[in-house]
Amino acid sequence: MGSIYTGIMSKDGFVFATNDIFGDSDCDCSIVRVNSLCGGFIVTARGGLLPAVSRTLAECFSCLERLPPGITRSLAGEIIDAFGKNRLNDPDSASRPMPFLLLLIGYRQGLPRGLEHVFIRNRVTGISMENGKKAYATAFDTRPPEPAENLFYGHAELSRYLSMRLQAKDLDDEAAELLSYMSVTETQKIDGSMDPGIRMATLSARDGFGWLDEESLRRLSARSRAAGDMLARGLFEKFHA
Repeated sequence: MGSIYTGIMSKDGFVFATNDIFGDSDCDCSIVRVNSLCGGFIVTARGGLLPAVSRTLAECFSCLERLPPGITRSLAGEIIDAFGKNRLNDPDSASRPMPFLLLLIGYRQGLPRGLEHVFIRNRVTGISMENGKKAYATAFDTRPPEPAENLFYGHAELSRYLSMRLQAKDLDDEAAELLSYMSVTETQKIDGSMDPGIRMATLSARDGFGWLDEESLRRLSARSRAAGDMLARGLFEKFHA
């Protein structure tokens, strides 16, 4: 499986797009809603781990409703504390680690540009034997909040290339959505080994975090087909030269 994580800033906010999907509901993917003014990506290195991490983090986020919406300086610490308490309820947590990367984008009051990025990583730091079973020690890494930029992880080379050529920060939401949709779907066409499908969400100061519904994705599909053949020919020649 080739997973794509594309986050594009626009004049109006931020667009999330991914093909890392494990179910039919909007939230059954690597995109997460933290609160009304904050979303992000979950990135896991182990296949099949995403559903469990997504479910656990959703439970953690539900415990943080007392916090102001958006990004706060304490958000990373609050998420880590909630995750630790959640894992204490699992007697097998030591033998079943959940390493993941959580890349958050959200609004913070008082910032000129509004959007900030928060990096949180849970990683395995050691392995020991307890009662004949492997026990994994884990630790969190975080970075202070910083001004948000485009986010590209996994097989997002095409998204990165197009955003640089088209100066995505100057695009409105509709154009940024089309750019995100086309870059993910065209990458899947070029590399047939990637899982098909796309899930998208948007974030803006006015409307907050919201999932793109099926009708919105169909409209993007129709618009992308109008330019897709020309783009695909040019990209195939560039990346397979």
